[in-house]
Amino acid sequence: MSLESFTEFINAAEHSIALRSELKQCTNQEEILALGLKYGFSINLKDLELNGESEKIEKWFKASKIPPIKKY
Repeated sequence: MSLESFTEFINAAEHSIALRSELKQCTNQEEILALGLKYGFSINLKDLELNGESEKIEKWFKASKIPPIKKY
């Protein structure tokens, strides 16, 4: 259930100025994982890697979107 916990961690960061501030100070993935644990989230390195891949795929789909054909 770590991916679910990761999603909850991201949601918490979106709603907490303090957590966002601490995240900005993280300089590596281990610090992000430690911060997640500090706030009670069970996340791991694989969650961070999967999120990175997911973002790449999402950006690709947005960039590759074909506009609809206009009918006159």
